[in-house]
Amino acid sequence: MLTAKINKSRTTEVYLINNKNLMLSDSRFYKDSSAMKIKINSSAVQSALNEEQGERIVNDYRNIRVFSSFEKFEVFGVEWVIIAEIDEDEVITEYYKGIF
Repeated sequence: MLTAKINKSRTTEVYLINNKNLMLSDSRFYKDSSAMKIKINSSAVQSALNEEQGERIVNDYRNIRVFSSFEKFEVFGVEWVIIAEIDEDEVITEYYKGIF
């Protein structure tokens, strides 16, 4: 099961995708509703549909490098993918701030 502790950040996003690669939830990065309007073919979505679950550093639907964690699950015979992502530059910046 996908588990993650998500702190408040400027780039963290969790969203649902169906097996037709359509985003089923609204993007926090778009002013207007994006549900069922954005088709996402990122490698995270493809990996989730093929491998069931995992983590990757990928370019997201905004073409930004992100740390992505994903899992495929089924509800009432329908496949869904849940994806949690945070921009790579936010994570690396916060990480290095803690070291130095």
